[in-house]
Amino acid sequence: MQCQCWRALHAQFTHRLPTAYHYSYGKAFCDGLVRHSKTTCASPSPPLTAWRAGPSSLNCISTTSDACCSSNSSDPDESKQPSTSGRHVVEQSRKAVDRATSNSAEAAAQGKPAPRRGPKQRMRLDEYCLQLAPQYSRNVIQSFILQGKVRVGDRVVTKAGAPVVVGAPDSPAVVIDAEQPKYVCRAGLKLEKALQHWGIDVRGLVALDSGQSTGGFTDCLLQHGAAKVYGIDVGYNQLSERIRRDERVVVMEKFNLRHLGPQHLPEKVDIATLDLSFISLLLVVGAVASVLAPGGRLVALIKPQFEAGRKQVSAGGVVRDPKVHAEVVARVTGGIAAHGFQLVGVTESPIKGDKSGNTEFLAYFLRSPQHPAEAAGEAVAVVAGADG
Repeated sequence: MQCQCWRALHAQFTHRLPTAYHYSYGKAFCDGLVRHSKTTCASPSPPLTAWRAGPSSLNCISTTSDACCSSNSSDPDESKQPSTSGRHVVEQSRKAVDRATSNSAEAAAQGKPAPRRGPKQRMRLDEYCLQLAPQYSRNVIQSFILQGKVRVGDRVVTKAGAPVVVGAPDSPAVVIDAEQPKYVCRAGLKLEKALQHWGIDVRGLVALDSGQSTGGFTDCLLQHGAAKVYGIDVGYNQLSERIRRDERVVVMEKFNLRHLGPQHLPEKVDIATLDLSFISLLLVVGAVASVLAPGGRLVALIKPQFEAGRKQVSAGGVVRDPKVHAEVVARVTGGIAAHGFQLVGVTESPIKGDKSGNTEFLAYFLRSPQHPAEAAGEAVAVVAGADG
């Protein structure tokens, strides 16, 4: 291998990288040093102090003038041995990267802003706002930015990915000019409507939040006195850090709700909520019923855009026809009742679906058998009243 590999690595790592230094960059650099140290190239490497990917990632690398790939010794046996200087640098580099990564993770676990990695750095605006206000979720922060509630110096910035310079004496101040929302995301307002509308008391109950996402339903349950919440979601890294750190919350990420069974939870739950996207509630209600205690309760958010047929949904993903609303709600509530639930009622969600603007419906059930046709008839009457 020629020393072109050093030039390639140099070009890759000496340019200014984003402030949010990623561990994989450091690993790639360390691996490059290992590979080069094993070659027979006799040319010396450039001064290693120039090889740094971020302010705190590779600072411990010291300058050396030794050949990077082979020894300059006249001893033929010695010259056959690969140089260990590269390995020494690699070990120092890895330790520095691991230390920086662990410090950031520890700060996040304690709810503190990540430690600054240098006197001056560039960050995405939404990422920096998350450090300033960790009580907000990323979605809420981005919503504030889009609404023009975040100022950088004297100007309002409405792009979440806009770069900001922080850490320097002349860095402009970043101000979030917004009231703290009641819940970590707007979904909490939907469940709040159900709790108030039907007088559901969750104090001291064990709950299951199916489709936890950012944690709006979980936050609402906790604020209304739930003793514990099991949160299940097929995705990951969406949950608000404030909710994730709450000792009353058990997070089950990367979990397909359709596979849920009594063996996955140490106890039965008293109340379950359903807030799912891109899947019908009828595909998961059986699994949810298997972990619900006798006499348990179920609150389901019915989203017509994910329950209606393809021809019933417009190109923009919005269902506007009241007849389709009634048909969807009747079919879904009837299907849920077939799993041993009694429909208490249906009411319209207080806010439209995020981004799409779809009308959504909340349905409340008790864990007791009821004929599906009877449940469907009740649902049609409720939806007709809501659309009227």
